[in-house]
Amino acid sequence: MTIERAHGGYRRGVDESPKDLAREAERGASDRTPAIALTGVTLAVGAVVVVISAIVLVVYFVAK
Repeated sequence: MTIERAHGGYRRGVDESPKDLAREAERGASDRTPAIALTGVTLAVGAVVVVISAIVLVVYFVAK
């Protein structure tokens, strides 16, 4: 990933697609592999927690 100077500072945006990051994590040769894998796991677990929390809240308020 490259960071380039833009008009008002650093350019915002991502140069790599999620598929590129997944390939890089699968190979495991990069120094960024643990961070990529940890981010993916964190997002997946976070999504599960949000869904379970929503279900629990709905059941709580319906049963109340």
